Amino acid sequence: MYYIPSNSMKNTLEKGDVIWANDLCRDDTIMRNDILVFHFPLADTVYSKNGKINFNLNILQSGKQKALSDTLKYGGLIRQDVEDQEVFIKRCIALPGDTFEMRDWKPFVNSESIGVVSDKIIKKKKEDNGLSVRELNARKHPYTDYTSETYWRKSLESRRMFPGNQLFRWNHNVFGPVIVPSKGMSITLNYTNIWLYKRIIEVYENNKLDININGFFINIKKVNFYTFKQDYFFVLGDNRPNSTDSMIWGFLPKSHIKGKALYILTSFMKPLI
Repeated sequence: MYYIPSNSMKNTLEKGDVIWANDLCRDDTIMRNDILVFHFPLADTVYSKNGKINFNLNILQSGKQKALSDTLKYGGLIRQDVEDQEVFIKRCIALPGDTFEMRDWKPFVNSESIGVVSDKIIKKKKEDNGLSVRELNARKHPYTDYTSETYWRKSLESRRMFPGNQLFRWNHNVFGPVIVPSKGMSITLNYTNIWLYKRIIEVYENNKLDININGFFINIKKVNFYTFKQDYFFVLGDNRPNSTDSMIWGFLPKSHIKGKALYILTSFMKPLI
């Protein structure tokens, strides 16, 4: 059983609901639209005096310098094993191998629309009204001149949307396209996609990664491609403007998934569809 602590899944799950979920078995198939219960992937590093404050999320929201300076207030940084990390609940939108994109507040998977946000939310949150085609294209295509000092500076700057730097000007209206990795998938690395998959390579798949003007080095060896070791998923909250989901923190590793939400116990065992 799991308690719903926020309104990020509002209209499906309300804050205060208690749900029942099955444990994910090795051979279980995850489908699009499943509601997943998982350990929050960014919660591997917290402050020693306040474990509820997430260091990696703090970096996205405030920048690395501010997140590090907060150690004076919240204590030094400590690592958490996956099973000790905070539990989240979100809806699976894209599966391993899928391509996810957000166009004008509408999510697309493999170029097909999978739903429309209500007019009320669009009016409240719309960020791209009146943008020129040039500006929309600029948001869709990241800054790629890696020989420029500007590139390296922007790659280190904080931005609240995934992948967490200023090279990508994505928001809830214009996001992606981004390929969700699957186990055994190989990609040719370049100075754009490396930032999308950097955390996967370094953290979830335990490699030492170095990125510099001479190329990409994994475990000291220069490489041109990378092969993923496990499946990943892309998840969103139903209350998208108020959800800390994959558009904020990126891909969900299968290793972090606990199970699927099946029933709302506080609603007389109503099945979740």
